[in-house]
Amino acid sequence: MRTLIRSTLVALLLGAVTAPLMAQDIRAISSGPSRAGFWWGLGLAAAQADAKCDGCPNFDPETFPMLDIRLGATLSPSVLLGLQITGGQKSEAFQTNAGTDVTVGDVNVSAYWYPMSSGNLWLQGGLAGVVWQAKNGSNTIHATSGGLTLGAGYDLRMGGNMSITPSLRGAWGGKGKLVDQDGNSADVNWQTNFLEAGVSIIWH
Repeated sequence: MRTLIRSTLVALLLGAVTAPLMAQDIRAISSGPSRAGFWWGLGLAAAQADAKCDGCPNFDPETFPMLDIRLGATLSPSVLLGLQITGGQKSEAFQTNAGTDVTVGDVNVSAYWYPMSSGNLWLQGGLAGVVWQAKNGSNTIHATSGGLTLGAGYDLRMGGNMSITPSLRGAWGGKGKLVDQDGNSADVNWQTNFLEAGVSIIWH
């Protein structure tokens, strides 16, 4: 009998202690991830880039390793605003001469929308400045143009305010003039687009 009473008391005490903790966990799950204040992230990606040039031969797509840096502010549980900078370099891409390093990338201002404020899936849309540059020694030539970016990602919460976020994004640039290192502009239009897939660590 005493054993039964003791067991019952222990069960009641454990229930009294663990019930608030379980309720807190349930509230945390049901309320979803918290997003507030400033956020930032770092990531790596691979991008397939296309380039077009007036009077140039057709270029084969090139794959670039990319570094991704982003930061921004939370406007609401469903909407984030961010600045994203991406770029990658590859030697002798787009039929350039030996020893030439080619860089592609963009700088964009985007809105990130979570269709479900308590969810982890987001969609990205924004305005971008798309950059292409070829450098051989001290000689450089580049083209910069305005464009659009669209993407999607999913935050895999790792506890606290950190997420591992796989994402897919495209950047489409308009036509821009080729400019050399002295600021001279050639009467040639250049256009760069790329599609990148990557993984970032995001701190919300």
